[in-house]
Amino acid sequence: MDEGVFFFQDPRNFNDKRDCMCRYTYRGSEADWKSFIMNPERFVFLNRDKRRAFFKELKTRKFDWQQIYSLGKGNIFEDEKTLIRRYDDMGVLCLTANTNPEYMWREYGREGNGFCLGFELENIGAGHALRFNDSEFSESYKSTCGSYVAAHKVNYDDEPFVFNRLVPNGSPFDFFTTKETRWDKEDEWRLMMWTTDLRYPNDRRIHFHKDQLKSIEYGRKIDAEIKDKIKNIIEKKYPTSVSQLW
Repeated sequence: MDEGVFFFQDPRNFNDKRDCMCRYTYRGSEADWKSFIMNPERFVFLNRDKRRAFFKELKTRKFDWQQIYSLGKGNIFEDEKTLIRRYDDMGVLCLTANTNPEYMWREYGREGNGFCLGFELENIGAGHALRFNDSEFSESYKSTCGSYVAAHKVNYDDEPFVFNRLVPNGSPFDFFTTKETRWDKEDEWRLMMWTTDLRYPNDRRIHFHKDQLKSIEYGRKIDAEIKDKIKNIIEKKYPTSVSQLW
């Protein structure tokens, strides 16, 4: 809060190792496979004859893509390991829309000894996002996202999400927004970035726009010295945007 930064975590470092696990499959009919292989926008390194030959081989092997992958022809597919290697470019920030229950203070607010920062998401198109200082973003990122990082509501489901690359049933981002129902009390939202801007730890510290911080809620057991320190920070750095709640 003093520095005005968020840290976008590498999903591999989450406490719950099942969180953000990626699962891929390629499942569909012969027509789906043909459409997938013959699409010229998907595999630019294969000409039409090579596509036909590859489709024929897949059909001979009853479209067992894992068998093809094991034969060293996996460059045409992307599996879980391929995506995990790209986690170097993935950053996740976890927020909640639920600030009142005792559960949240017990799990994340040091049994009432902590404090809660309240941010206001902006409506961007059909979604929500938080604004940051865009001087820390690359031109490539700004060209598509501007100074915003999109917010995604977490879906709670005990069935793990499996992304079907052949007949898309969602997007790879659903790996990062699906959690088990035992976490549903958290009413979680996630800000997610997927960009090479995050390759190094210091790159993951990104300054939020000061007018996005709207409130501070103090835990009922918070130390008076800590509260005074927070008040001083508000007066110096957030004099107009922040309301304080007891």
